[in-house]
Amino acid sequence: MADKLLNTCKFEPTFYCRFHSKETYQLYCKDCHDFVCFECLGEFHEKHFLCRLQDSEEDIRNQIGILFSEKDNCIKYIDEFSDIINTNWRQLTIDEGIIEQQIKTNAEQMREQIILHEKSLLSELHTIFKNFKISSQELTTRVENLQSDVNKFDVDKLPEYKLEEMINVLSELKPCTVACDNMKKYQRPNFNTDVKCGYDITEVKIGVSESMKFSSEKHFSVSTQTEDSIDVDTEDEWFDAEDDVDEDSIERSSDEIKEHNPLQICKLNKEIGRIKKICPISHTDAWILADRQLYKMVNQSLEDTVYADDAEDITVLKEGNVLILRNDSKVIMKLLKNKRLVRFANIGNSYYKDMIPYCFCNSKDDLLTVYLISKSRDQRRGYRNCILQMNKDGILTAEFNFYAGSMNEPCLMQNEETNLYVLYLASYYEYKNLHYINVLKAANDKCESIESFNGIFGYQPSLHF
Repeated sequence: MADKLLNTCKFEPTFYCRFHSKETYQLYCKDCHDFVCFECLGEFHEKHFLCRLQDSEEDIRNQIGILFSEKDNCIKYIDEFSDIINTNWRQLTIDEGIIEQQIKTNAEQMREQIILHEKSLLSELHTIFKNFKISSQELTTRVENLQSDVNKFDVDKLPEYKLEEMINVLSELKPCTVACDNMKKYQRPNFNTDVKCGYDITEVKIGVSESMKFSSEKHFSVSTQTEDSIDVDTEDEWFDAEDDVDEDSIERSSDEIKEHNPLQICKLNKEIGRIKKICPISHTDAWILADRQLYKMVNQSLEDTVYADDAEDITVLKEGNVLILRNDSKVIMKLLKNKRLVRFANIGNSYYKDMIPYCFCNSKDDLLTVYLISKSRDQRRGYRNCILQMNKDGILTAEFNFYAGSMNEPCLMQNEETNLYVLYLASYYEYKNLHYINVLKAANDKCESIESFNGIFGYQPSLHF
């Protein structure tokens, strides 16, 4: 009776799946000779020959018999598991030590770099504020002198004073007033840091407020002419009345430098000659054309690789590939992302045989524009100028021609909406290094100049532009 009751209460052991920890083995796969839970059934054993676990005793005993028929081989096989585990353990210990040393070395390099940045920033800070204080002292001296001159004046005796004395007081009063008004608007500078630490480089970017950047000019300006002057020279600068220009029409480059668009200065880590063009890729990367050679800057560091020679001009397509203009062979090459150079377009056919390609650019839609000029001069019309337009596959889509009396080489150009901005090297001035800008508009197979910038009013263009 007791044995019968014991058999009734007997329970079978539970085996949990090695793949699904919450599932138990319910089946046995005769194809794979493995135990199966219901999750495994759908993942690994579809269309396999299966049976219930309690019906697989014979198959399990056969499998054990085969496995242990050669006991020595089985033991040797299991011993290999221990060797593999021990080997892996030793390798993990070695790798941990190597990486630990690399982290320590890199951290030490970062500390040294941060110390150098600190010294550089402190030196720059002291120089800036030293200039502020010098300007402030100069202004103090001028105010004291002005105060002394004003105290000598007696309103009742104005007719007795010389004109020069009155001019001197008035000429000093206005700039001192302007400078002090600017000081009232003084905004305290702040120091913003954005520290980025990488494995190979530690970069510390410093941002200061606009008042900090320009305060040496903005707050301590003492000019004898206008309120907007920012020079603090000892000698006053005078202009003829005919050279005066409406200030609203003058573009100020400093207006473009704001807190949301700070000026970043990058010093190249090696000499590459005269730089003709820079095509930014990101805030830290750019393609650089210098002395007809193509370089690449990555993480604000110039690579040693010269990607292309004999390059007259470059432009970057939206897809990231670089187009290279070679005026000697009159071809446009394409630098692929795998660094291979392939021919993109040929602009040296018989129709343009006498033409030299000088520069090119692309639009936002990758419409390519090439500028060519004839070698020889037509006696009646002058030098032939030709503007070619190509699509992103290098196929010619449009051509515009016009003539110029002198040979002015186009150096760079930019395609903006419907206009083409071209920077020329003029040949008809006394100084050959004068550049000027023309705005061209292409229509009806012709190009015409709609605007020209030949210099700054009040200056001699050959010397100052």
